[in-house]
Amino acid sequence: MRTADRLTLGERAAERLRNRMGSWTFVVWPLGGICADLTILTRLACALSAARAGAIPLAA
Repeated sequence: MRTADRLTLGERAAERLRNRMGSWTFVVWPLGGICADLTILTRLACALSAARAGAIPLAA
């Protein structure tokens, strides 16, 4: 393990964040964000696909 003075800026920031939040929170929050992002993007893609097929008229 490297000492704190040999870590990169990103590694130091991640360590500080993990130490403040706790390790499980550090894991769960990003995973929740990824799931939310995928849900939003999937719904958007489905809506655009349906609109292109003429099933749903796009608002002008």
